Amino acid sequence: MKDNVTEYSSHFFDAGDGTDPLPEILHLAAEICPEADFTPLSRVHHDITAMFAGKAFGFKRNTMPYHTLRHTMMVALAATRFLHGLHFGGTAGSEPERVGLYNHP
Repeated sequence: MKDNVTEYSSHFFDAGDGTDPLPEILHLAAEICPEADFTPLSRVHHDITAMFAGKAFGFKRNTMPYHTLRHTMMVALAATRFLHGLHFGGTAGSEPERVGLYNHP
């Protein structure tokens, strides 16, 4: 049996301490593109949080057992970490690879 921490990358998806991943996402994004304005990203984050909580107009509180706010935020964090690694690894990936990140089931 494989050790999850050393053999699998599931830890790649976790913020670790259960806190809001937005600060790390913004930090990694700023390392990739320091001149960018990340205000819209912060707004989207807060809008998604409100939608899951049922506080956004037209949305009821999410009661799905798997596709929770935490799951959504951890996928966003993992995608940001992945793009950060590609950027500093010398490859930005192909267009289909980058688009594929946004098509998470």
